[in-house]
Order: sequence, then structure tokens, then C-alpha cells
Amino acid sequence: MMDKRWFLLFGALFVLGFFAFSGFKNANVVLNYNENYTLGQKLSGDLTIGIEKGDSLDVKMPILVSLSKNGTIISSETLTLEDFIGLSGFDLEKVKRDDGEFYETPGFYLVSISKVINYTFNESGEYEMMFVLLDLDITKVSKINIS
Repeated sequence: MMDKRWFLLFGALFVLGFFAFSGFKNANVVLNYNENYTLGQKLSGDLTIGIEKGDSLDVKMPILVSLSKNGTIISSETLTLEDFIGLSGFDLEKVKRDDGEFYETPGFYLVSISKVINYTFNESGEYEMMFVLLDLDITKVSKINIS
């Protein structure tokens, strides 16, 4: 019978191996916007992606930003992380490896929502804003009320 210490050792080695081979691909995602608008106002606010020390994010990572009402998509845009960083105005250095190019420079990179989705609210009701980093399985969903 296997001793519990061996089981714990193999478990710890498995977890360490998983992180060593998968790479750390973390990111912080912030959706900062006004939750209450009136008719005729434009969608405004900021989309933010934070890269922390030790993060390595593929420049080709897809990002989805969408606005919907009652389950119907009004506007949806897909861009790469490289596109997003370009819209933020930063000129980040890409780290090249055999498996692609990556951003690793720590910081918060902000893009105005209107640069991605330019929309004026012309109907009252509840809208839903989504900001998704597909490869990292990170989704921010927020409600917007129009009165």
C-alpha cells in the first residue's frame, strides 16, 4: 500500500509540472462604465486588461466585446490582444519564442469602449455588455440600464 506522503509528493509534482508546461497565462480584466444612461447618450467607459509580473499573453489571443439587449446582439467586435494594445496607445515589446509572440510587460492597458463599439442608446431597457478573453476563459458581463 502506498504511503500518503508518496501520494502527496506525486500530486505536488503533477501540479508543478502542469504549470511548468502550460505556462502562466493570467490577466486581470476590468470593464469600467456608467451603469445608467438616458436615451440619446453614447456608450462610454473603458476596457482594461492588466498584465502582472510573470504573465505571458499570446499577442494573437482573441478578445470579444459585445453589447446586447433582450438576448439579441446589437454590436459585437472581435480583436486580438495585439489590436487591443494598439488601440490603448502603448507600444509594448513582444517576446518571441518558438510557439509565438507574447506580451509580458506588467501594467494596465486601457481602451475606450467607444473605440471598439460605437453605440448610441435609442431604446430604454436593460442592456448587457460582455468583455471576453477567450483563451483565458475570462468573461466580464455587466448590465446597463437605459431610462
